[in-house]
Amino acid sequence: MRKLFTVLFAMGIMMSGLMTAAAQDVPSAVATGFDTPATWIDERGNEVATVEVTGIESDWDGYSEYSRPERGYMYVAVSYSVTNISGASMIVEPYDFSLLDVYGRNNGSAYVSLADDATDEIFEDDRALAADEVAELTQIFQIPADVAPAALMWQPDSGMLVMVDISEGSIENSALANGLNAPATWTDDRGNPVATFEVTGITSDWQDYDEFYEPERGMVYVALDIKVTNVSDSSLIVEPYDFSLMDVTGMNNGRSWAQAAQGVDPLFTDDVPLAAGESYEGTVVFELLADTQPAVFSWQPDSGLLHIVNLSEGSVPTEATPTEGTPVATPAS
Repeated sequence: MRKLFTVLFAMGIMMSGLMTAAAQDVPSAVATGFDTPATWIDERGNEVATVEVTGIESDWDGYSEYSRPERGYMYVAVSYSVTNISGASMIVEPYDFSLLDVYGRNNGSAYVSLADDATDEIFEDDRALAADEVAELTQIFQIPADVAPAALMWQPDSGMLVMVDISEGSIENSALANGLNAPATWTDDRGNPVATFEVTGITSDWQDYDEFYEPERGMVYVALDIKVTNVSDSSLIVEPYDFSLMDVTGMNNGRSWAQAAQGVDPLFTDDVPLAAGESYEGTVVFELLADTQPAVFSWQPDSGLLHIVNLSEGSVPTEATPTEGTPVATPAS
C-alpha cells in the first residue's frame, strides 16, 4: 500500500455528507458507512468490483504472545467484502488495502500471528475471485491506541483509489472534512495541530486559462479556491504538488500545468512560505474527464500523511465564484 503515496499523490476520501452509490444508484469509488459499496471503475469506465465494510473491531486481541502491538498502539480488525462484478476473474491483494486514521496517518496491513485459540481467518494472501464471486475478508491494521479509524482505502490499480468512510461523526482536529469552508487539520506525530486547509469555492469547466493551455480533448479544467492556515508556532512551506483531486471514478488527478490568462489572478503554482499564524488563499486547477465529477480533494504535506476534503456532488455547488484578488499570504483571523 506504500504505492498509494508514491503514485499520488494524491489521494482520497469522504466524510458523512458523502453522496454514496447506494443513495443515488450510481456507481462511485467513494462510499460512507457500513454495508455500503464503493465501486472500482477501470479507465474505460467499466465496473470491476465493489468493496463494502461489514464490521470493525477496535483493540482486537486475537493475536499470539509473539505479535503484541507496539507500545501505544492497538490492532484494529476490519471485516469487508469484495465482489467481482467484471465478468472475468481477478486477484485481490491484501497489501492494496490500508486503514486511514482520523489524523491522516495511513496504516498498512499488520504482520500478526494468531493466538492458539483464535477463530479468526486473516486476509494475508492473494485471493482469486471468479466472475460474480464474493470474498468475505478480515484484515488487521495497527494504529495509535488513542486515534480512531477513519476510512478503508483500496488501490487495486495504479492511479486508482476506492475508499469507504468508516468514521463516526466529526472529530476535533480531524484530517477529514466535508464540503466548502470546512477545515481539515494536519496534526504532527505529537498530536499538535500544524495547519488547516479548506476549499472555499469550486468552478467546474474553468475557462480563464491562457490560450496556449487549452484542455485536452474530452477534458475540462476544474478550479478550486483553497485556504491554508499555519496554526503552529513555526514557519512552513506549502507546495502546490502536494495537492490532488480525485473524481468519482477513483481516478486521481495531479495539479494541471495550466496558466491563467492575462488579467486573471495568477494560479497557485509556486511554493508559498507561511509564518506562524499566516494564511494563504489561492486557486489551484486540475484537468478532469468532461463526463465525471470531482469527489475528493487531498493534501499530502508529508510522507505517509493524507488530509481530505469531500467535494462529492450534493455537498458543494457545481460552480462557485473564484476568490477575488491576487493570492497573498495574510495573517489568519
